[in-house]
Amino acid sequence: MRRADWPERLAAYINGREAVAFAWGPNDCCSFAAGAVLALTGDDPMRALRRRYRSARGATRLLNEQTLESHLDERFARVGVAMAHRGDVALVEIEGRPSVAIVEGEMLVAPGLNGLVRVPRGLAVGAWRVG
Repeated sequence: MRRADWPERLAAYINGREAVAFAWGPNDCCSFAAGAVLALTGDDPMRALRRRYRSARGATRLLNEQTLESHLDERFARVGVAMAHRGDVALVEIEGRPSVAIVEGEMLVAPGLNGLVRVPRGLAVGAWRVG
């Protein structure tokens, strides 16, 4: 369930991460999206995984041979990309890698090499409802 003030919380979270560069663990696509979910709902979907990896190899190991998509299916209800609302989660390719992003509206936002990057929602390959 989203908090009553989720729009303000989401905006503050995204604004606070605008210039933070990609880093495996503290600011990769999954930890960024989980931080947004935490801001919206008070629930941290990565609670058990935080600080358990610092590399692409470590992240892959934690996925246990599953795809990002299958992990999202386990945690959230899948919706059509066109039906995704602000604050929902989407899967898209960013800077050459599959990335979990947050829906901002017509754009998706996720960490890039030098700070947040935005791509059109139409590039998403899947979307999941948050709260």
